[in-house]
Formats: sequence, C-alpha cells, structure tokens
Amino acid sequence: QIYIGNKLVFVFRIQYELDTEQVLLLCNIVCLLQGKLFDSTITDEGTWTLEDRKLIRIVLMKTNRDAGNCWTSLLENEYAADPWVQDQMQRKLTLERFQRENPGFDFSGAEISGNYSKGGPDFSSLEK
Repeated sequence: QIYIGNKLVFVFRIQYELDTEQVLLLCNIVCLLQGKLFDSTITDEGTWTLEDRKLIRIVLMKTNRDAGNCWTSLLENEYAADPWVQDQMQRKLTLERFQRENPGFDFSGAEISGNYSKGGPDFSSLEK
C-alpha cells in the first residue's frame, strides 16, 4: 500500500524505465511520470526507492555535470524548478567548479554573487 496524493492505493506493481533521455514511472497502471528528460543521464547510475510507503524517490546522474548545465526542469517543458531553487543550484555548481579549478583554495564557506549563471565567468582566455 502507498499513498498517491491523499488516497491509499494497494500496489501490485511499480514499473520504472530509464534510458539516457527518457523516464517512465507507473504505479499499477497509473502513469506518475513520463517524458523526455531535460538533458541526458547515465542510465546505469539511475535508481529509485520507495520510502515510508508514500514517497518514490528517483535519483538521476546527469551526463554533463558542468556548472553551466543546470537543468531548468526535470522534463522538457514540465516540472520546472522553482526560480529560487534554480538560483541556489547555479550558485552551488559554480562554487564546485571554482573548487575543481583551484584545488589549493577552500570555498566551503564562500558565497557567490554577480555573474554565476551558466557556470560563472569564463577565465580560460586569461590563462598563460
């Protein structure tokens, strides 16, 4: 038994399918999620779990984890991220990029402002 919304449903079958750009989740015969993902994923790294008989958690591993590749939605044109959450994700990914590019610096308590959308500024032309 799991809850779908406020309704208790007896579950006989959960079907989950994932390929690099598509996802499908069915509970019995009810389609809970289906469509083309915003971008590609690593299929073998995708997992799902049923938690407390009321939450199906899906974890996807993006193929491109660059700071400039922050998904704006889960599916193309569906399930858009909240603008504040999107902003926080871009900040976090940009700080992760700065940490990778500058391993001698500690960015753990850093905050970022300014140009950080799409992964922040491109400093590659400044390298000697």
